Amino acid sequence: MTDIPRAIASGVAGAPPDHRATRRVAIAVGAIAAVFVFALYGIREREVPARALELVGGAGSGVARYGGIVGTDKSRRHIELPNITQADAADTIATLANGGLEFREVIQSKDAVPQLVQLGIVGDGSGDPRMEIDSWRADNDESQTQTDYYVASKSRAKLEAAFAEAERRGWKPPPNTEVLYEQADTSWRSYFVSKTVEVDGRSVEKAIGSYDPNTNTPVVLLDFNRAGTRAFGELTARIVGHKLATVLGGVVRSAPMINTPIRGGRAQIAMGAGDPAKMEHDRDVLVGVLQSGSLPLSGQIKDAHWVAPSNGVREPIAHVLIALVGGLLAAALAWLLVAGTKPEHADVAPIAGAPSVSMARRIAWTLLAIAIYIAGTEITLPGVNGIELDHILRGSDLTMVSVFGLGFVPLITSFVVVELVASIVPPWRRLRDTVLGRRKLGLAVAIAACLVSAVQAYFVVGYLTMLPDDVALVVSFWPAVATLAAGPLVLAILASLIGSRGLGSGYGILMVVGWLWAPSWSEIAGFRASSLVLIAAAIASTTIIVLAVLRWRVRAPGRVAIPLPAAGLLPLQAGGGVVALIGVLAALGWRSMPEPIWESERILGTGLVAVAAVVVASFVWAWVFVRPKRRARELAAASLSPTSAASWLRAVVLSSVAVLALYATGAAVPQWHGLGHLANPILVATAAAVIADLVDEWRARRRAQLVPVWPLHDPLLVDVARARLAAANIPHHIQSTRFRTLLWLAGAYVPMMVLVPAEHAEAAHAEMRDWLSCLSSP
Repeated sequence: MTDIPRAIASGVAGAPPDHRATRRVAIAVGAIAAVFVFALYGIREREVPARALELVGGAGSGVARYGGIVGTDKSRRHIELPNITQADAADTIATLANGGLEFREVIQSKDAVPQLVQLGIVGDGSGDPRMEIDSWRADNDESQTQTDYYVASKSRAKLEAAFAEAERRGWKPPPNTEVLYEQADTSWRSYFVSKTVEVDGRSVEKAIGSYDPNTNTPVVLLDFNRAGTRAFGELTARIVGHKLATVLGGVVRSAPMINTPIRGGRAQIAMGAGDPAKMEHDRDVLVGVLQSGSLPLSGQIKDAHWVAPSNGVREPIAHVLIALVGGLLAAALAWLLVAGTKPEHADVAPIAGAPSVSMARRIAWTLLAIAIYIAGTEITLPGVNGIELDHILRGSDLTMVSVFGLGFVPLITSFVVVELVASIVPPWRRLRDTVLGRRKLGLAVAIAACLVSAVQAYFVVGYLTMLPDDVALVVSFWPAVATLAAGPLVLAILASLIGSRGLGSGYGILMVVGWLWAPSWSEIAGFRASSLVLIAAAIASTTIIVLAVLRWRVRAPGRVAIPLPAAGLLPLQAGGGVVALIGVLAALGWRSMPEPIWESERILGTGLVAVAAVVVASFVWAWVFVRPKRRARELAAASLSPTSAASWLRAVVLSSVAVLALYATGAAVPQWHGLGHLANPILVATAAAVIADLVDEWRARRRAQLVPVWPLHDPLLVDVARARLAAANIPHHIQSTRFRTLLWLAGAYVPMMVLVPAEHAEAAHAEMRDWLSCLSSP
């Protein structure tokens, strides 16, 4: 027993890094940060700061930096519209010259269009052009039908000619109106709209190009400024039950009926109908115009032309400069952090023995389980019309309606709940670290998982039955529910199969496969080169940070070492782990939640508040998992003391900075087109840990025929177990230590199995049993 502290000090924990090692860490961190910052500012959506450009003699803003349109208005005032591409310049100038963006009231008239029929200029329901009737009912008064008359034609030119001929004969449009036109599919129609423009492009504070979730057509999402919000609200309140025309460059793009006043300061502009490519082009032109600012109502742009950006090579020079500054700052912080916290490397001696003869068989079992998992994610639930559902969802991810649609969520939820209850209820607490106790907890998890899976499956299939469509999407309700509910249980069997007959942690392997098999990867071929570089840099940065931190321990002489990161990845989860913390407090009896959990996640998920939440959660969860005096009985049985308060503080500081670096890496990657999923720090870190564990286990099994002897469920005890076995001269390998260290709370389903050569199995089991016998005693 007295050899165990000596084994920890010499063979397991290693020595704290010297000045040269600290310098190497700082250089590595600085290089990683520089590459990541360079990749980050290489994408179009992330601009190099204006100050950096000005330092190298470039223009920080305006047409000189971005290129754009310059000209004058009719009052000879100089006008600049930056950030307009050369391809969009001509259309942008034409749009501005015709009034830009305007919102105008549609004026109904029962006489104006019928007069054109009486004049013989348009047909009465036939011919080209022809009169047609538009009828609708407002939601606030369904008893009253609104009626309007308009002229339709296959050609805008015919409409313009018809109205010109009518005016030549003395016809006039309704007072204070003018005639504008809208393209609808392959035809055009007329509107009488008010000459008064109450809201225009100057009222827009922000414009974003997007797609309508129902029709998948291009739209522009608008956020009004304060004056625009008030004016738009008053306008829509006045014309409730009638139509509002969205006019762009003198053409009506849409004219929806207003059901209620729109006072939220937001609106959506549909780009009409026609060729999808032209609709996207028109959307991008409008976004460019609105982001650059609009002319006054009386403005008319003249002598306008496009000019190219003038920064030239100064842009890439500033790009490199900011990357170097970021790298230097990161290197300095890393040097101070490592020098102050003094972490130690965990060096584990390799197993020496005869090569294993069962590697091919283990690889085959692992690949078989992976193949079944992938096949299950591609097979649609029985009784669900997958072709029709794909048509409704327009190519969206259909994994949710596959055999494994629920994934691991019911299992993880059940594991967490059972683990929390076992931590709170004293009679259950001793069950967490014994083989027989874990079997009892496993039964509780299985029962809970069945219930959770059944409930979730019922609601998922029920949701499918409520989707609007002409044919039934779900033909057989209960077979679909039963299959979906059984999916997580099959996944548990596959994970167990990998863990017992294959290689690595079954859950970890399947999670990594799920990440790599995600639909987002299929879109990667369409990404820009800069986006691909950013994804690669984010994945590489996260991997290097995680694997480096997982090699470190923090300890004091004669005390147990704290594995890093001390709180795992939990602070990176929703709201910096605060949502999970609320769940723990609720389980402990605290019920006075100030607001719903999802509201906490929204508030704590952005900006400086999110950063503070990550730091606070790192300290809170580290106190829960590795607080001083934790595991005192087990450590005393190994002649060791719990960690000291000073060591705990050093470990938490180093862990919180590492987790913040992971958070920053994930937050810096844009969320569009699946980039956020591909570079998600939790998924990437999990994959890196699982693969590293798999490589270690591969090497260990190639050197010896290993058998399992004992499961460990606390990363705090891993180094102690290694030291005890080393002191008894028992070669060993502990499975999935990295993966389990990242999953402190939700990782009870990832046992760190102690593997030893078959000839040492009995002695190793006796060592572990004698050491942890204190857990079964009262």
